[in-house]
Parts: sequence; structure tokens; C-alpha cells
Amino acid sequence: MLTDAFIINNKHTSNKNHISNGFCKYFTGVGEQFASGIPTSINNFDHYLKRNPHDKIFYFKPTNFYKISEKNNMVFPAQPTKL
Repeated sequence: MLTDAFIINNKHTSNKNHISNGFCKYFTGVGEQFASGIPTSINNFDHYLKRNPHDKIFYFKPTNFYKISEKNNMVFPAQPTKL
């Protein structure tokens, strides 16, 4: 069951604009509030990633629509169906 009234800034309100703005203010600030409580690290983010000698190498193999559809078990008619 949803309620029609909320407490925003220590005041009861049923005004939909006040409620909407209250939720907006809370959810746009909650991430920054939590992040400010996390201690900073001396390590960069990539310190926590596994090292792989091939992590910077990738390529695209030439393909076509039918090869992709076969790999994904997709079935398409050879000719478009006319309705």
C-alpha cells in the first residue's frame, strides 16, 4: 500500500510536487553522501584487476548476417514473407 503523505525536511506533506522534489533531491545526493564516507585508496583502480598479457589485443573477424543467425540459433526465411 502506498501512502499519500511523506515527511520531507521534518514536515508532513501530501503535495505531490514537494514529494517528487524530495525524492529527486534524496536520490541525486545519496550516492555522493555514501561515496564521501569511503576512504580514499593509494591504489589506482587497475591495481585490483587481473593482469593478462593479451588484455589490450582484440580483433573483429569478418562475418555476415547468416553466420550470426546460425550462431544464435535464429531462423529466418531466405526470402521475406509477404503479408
